[in-house]
Amino acid sequence: MAEVVKLHVDAAEAARLRALWANVVRAEGAPSLPPDAGTVPEIEADLQALKLVLMPETAMEPILAKVSESFGVPVRVMLGARRQREVVNARWAAIWLGRKAGLTLEQIGRAMRMDHTSVIHALKKVQNLMEAANA
Repeated sequence: MAEVVKLHVDAAEAARLRALWANVVRAEGAPSLPPDAGTVPEIEADLQALKLVLMPETAMEPILAKVSESFGVPVRVMLGARRQREVVNARWAAIWLGRKAGLTLEQIGRAMRMDHTSVIHALKKVQNLMEAANA
């Protein structure tokens, strides 16, 4: 399995994930979480792993953070509709890295707040730029 990335899970997200897990438990007959699981510090790691399984697009969070740092473009701007070249380049880099990380077009699109066809377009543009740079 790929390396699990540590993500911050706030109380509301933890409650939502526990509710999702409870539904899985009822449906699948899996063991339930202890009643005091919300107070156990180790639960955060389990919730993060569960979050990656239930919502794989969250794997884009560390990618977006690193691209934001490298390109100097805030994540909220990358996820917006701006078309300035530096924003588009950062957005395309994040999309390309997400695909390299094994995420599906739909997962990347959901994380980037765009349609999967826009993700395809970005991947083609990056591929063309890489081919031109190697020519």
